Amino acid sequence: RNAIPRESFAIVTVPGKNEKDFLACVKEMEAVYKKELATIDPDLKFEAVQTDKPAGLIDENTQQRLFNSVFACPNGVIRMSNDMKGLVETSTNLAIIKSENGEIAIQCLLRSSVDSAKEDLKNMFTSVFELAGNSNYSK
Repeated sequence: RNAIPRESFAIVTVPGKNEKDFLACVKEMEAVYKKELATIDPDLKFEAVQTDKPAGLIDENTQQRLFNSVFACPNGVIRMSNDMKGLVETSTNLAIIKSENGEIAIQCLLRSSVDSAKEDLKNMFTSVFELAGNSNYSK
């Protein structure tokens, strides 16, 4: 459960008239990230393949709220230990985003050696998603 992701997938719908622009954008972003992450992820690749249209689509308003929420989420090391040099005290990662049956589920993994710091982190996530208009969440 505490691992760096090795892969990521997204299903994106693009009108046929925008397909070439979309593929060019994917290629451009791949070049940007390959350059930035060359030392830590030399095998990074982006791949765009044609697939069947999904049964359900997310409306634009919900998409924007989802993107804003994800970008606002705390991610990575939040605090280092005051007691032990080099030890991460509190960290988080955005683990999984899944859309099924008209619902979007986001799984965030929160870790801390200090209970109050973990509770604060949970409150940060709750605030981010409530500000975006999402009211259903679990611990």
